[in-house]
Parts: sequence; structure tokens; C-alpha cells
Amino acid sequence: MPIGKTTEVILILSTTLVALISVLRGLDGGVKVLFKMLDQLPLASITSFVGIILVIVFFVTSSDPGSPVIDTITAGGKVDAPMPQGLFWCVLEGAGAIALLIGGALAALQSMVISTGPLFTVVLLLMCYCNFRGLQNERSGKK
Repeated sequence: MPIGKTTEVILILSTTLVALISVLRGLDGGVKVLFKMLDQLPLASITSFVGIILVIVFFVTSSDPGSPVIDTITAGGKVDAPMPQGLFWCVLEGAGAIALLIGGALAALQSMVISTGPLFTVVLLLMCYCNFRGLQNERSGKK
């Protein structure tokens, strides 16, 4: 892609990002954006309910794999750790989430996630490139 085209694409993407950020600021966060978008769809009350259910499922399924990992780490690598220990980590993880919600620290956590997102994206893209190069080398027989 020529340099002029690359610069044009970057300019379009940055302008779009600035417009999106201004819309999000006007709606006071992502929750209102979700329901504002769902209001435009037919059967808005049903799609809003489905949206709430999907968000709950997302949080439960995101938290579920974390507890066994913490349990295995604290058990010294044993996969079959005692049940009370696993229950302890599940309850502690849930209590931490409740404390964040009640204490209002959720906004700070969201800001942290948003600010680390671009760095994580760069790391993932680098990993994709390395994986691609490794597969090319394997195909050609190089080491």
C-alpha cells in the first residue's frame, strides 16, 4: 500500500475514533450506548432483555475459568485441589466484584481496561505475525 493511501486510512480511522469517543461521552458511558442502539431495533424491550441476559452470561463465563486457575496456582500446581479451597477463591472473586460495584471503582477499572487495550492489541498482532512466520518456516523446512 503506498504511503499516501496508508496516511489516508489512518486519518479516516482517527477521525472516526474521535467521533465515536464524543458520542460515548455524550451518552455517559457504554451502558447507555447499548440500550440506545437496542432502542433502534424492532421489539426494543425484548432485545434489551436479551442484552442484559447476554451481559450476565458474559460476566459469569468470564469469571468461571479464573477461579480454577487461581485455585491451581495456590495449590502448588495440583489440579485436584481441595473443594473448600476452590469455593474460597470463587467466593473471594465474587466479593471483590461486588465491592467494585458498590464502591464505585468500576469506572476506574473500565478506564484501566480501555487504556491497556491498545497495548494488548499490539502484543496480539505481534504474536499473530510471529505465528505466521513460524508456520511459513515450518512449511519451507527451515528452522
